[in-house]
Amino acid sequence: MIEALFAFMIFCSVLVGMISLQASLNRSYQRVLHANSHQVEEEITKQYGGDLPYIIEKVLRS
Repeated sequence: MIEALFAFMIFCSVLVGMISLQASLNRSYQRVLHANSHQVEEEITKQYGGDLPYIIEKVLRS
């Protein structure tokens, strides 16, 4: 009985650790995506200058 409880405790610990790692990975991935989109926006603004929504609308119309 004690061995089963010990095995269940180990299983729960591993499960919580895996969920924690997945959450941490997801936060890091979202941070990288946000930084990348911000960098792309800055590069477009530097390259074409002016208002970004106007540029996007202009490109979509052509």
